[in-house]
Amino acid sequence: MKARVFSNSCLQGQYFKLIILPPVRLHILPGQFVMIRVTSSDTITDPLLSRPFSIHRQAMDGSIEILYKVVGKGTDLLTHLRKGDYIELLGPLGNGFPIGENKRDKNVPPILDNVDRRGFPTPQDGIADEPLMSRGLTKENENPPLSLRGGMGGVFSDETLIIAGGIGIAPMLCLIETIKSSNPETTIKVFLGGRGQEDLLCVEELKSLTSNIFLTTNDGSIGTKGYVTDALHEYLHKINSDGAHTRITVYACGPTPMLRKVLELTERQTIQCFTKGHENQQDKNVPPILIEMDRRGFLTPPEGFSDEHISIETYVSLESAMACGIGLCMGCVVKKKDNGYLLVCKDGPVFKGDEIELGT
Repeated sequence: MKARVFSNSCLQGQYFKLIILPPVRLHILPGQFVMIRVTSSDTITDPLLSRPFSIHRQAMDGSIEILYKVVGKGTDLLTHLRKGDYIELLGPLGNGFPIGENKRDKNVPPILDNVDRRGFPTPQDGIADEPLMSRGLTKENENPPLSLRGGMGGVFSDETLIIAGGIGIAPMLCLIETIKSSNPETTIKVFLGGRGQEDLLCVEELKSLTSNIFLTTNDGSIGTKGYVTDALHEYLHKINSDGAHTRITVYACGPTPMLRKVLELTERQTIQCFTKGHENQQDKNVPPILIEMDRRGFLTPPEGFSDEHISIETYVSLESAMACGIGLCMGCVVKKKDNGYLLVCKDGPVFKGDEIELGT
């Protein structure tokens, strides 16, 4: 489809914001992307292929905001677009971030597939319906579960961690706004990193959405000097040491090395901090087989262990070069953990952390 350019402005350095008006209002999920191609007469064949861009935001009038960084000929052509120009647009594409009613855990028994209007799983016949749903307590079972995983309701997080590196912030504002709208009580903490101050985008917009922002730069020009994953590691270590009962959902977007480190830090979907008796130490040798689900789908701790732990579920949005955006060219593959491959455009760009391998 043809979309009209509403505005195109430089934010800072090599980073730009493009606002386009599609001919019809599009239904967009946070994390989805579009394929864009400049179609002026002198560029009809060079570059020939469209470029993928994360959708930054959608306004009430249906306009779409795209953040992009100039890295080559295709993105350089975008900088020359002016109000009233037209581009070729395909999308929205991909699956987007799983949140609220959009999140499904494929390993949850069907018994939890029914949820009420608040997103809480509804009990089946014979199961008490007087629970503290955030802890899974019932009159018949007063032992709190380790984690609550609903069908369409997904994981009810105590905290949401947003990890973004450079232009990886592009899909995150829409994600944060959607989370705050669907679950305003969830604590959202943002970890934003870049090579230097020029690479940290949308800081003021983020401050309007959450007061919990951790800034890092490689050169130390602003925030803490180091990688954004260093700040994440320090934070996870702190709450791990606190021994609090915390359920965390991590959403990450950025360069592949950053995403690889995020998965390394959160790859154990539950960081086991079970304590036995009065000992307050992490038992790293608890075999995963001991973490079982009861018939309602709640995770239960090993016998003799308390339920103090950090339960983490991680989702990453991958960046990849692609020619079509719809799975035909097979050019954007990512390796599955259980052999085989997935397509970033068709199966992603958002993947659950335990689904994929990002290599070394």
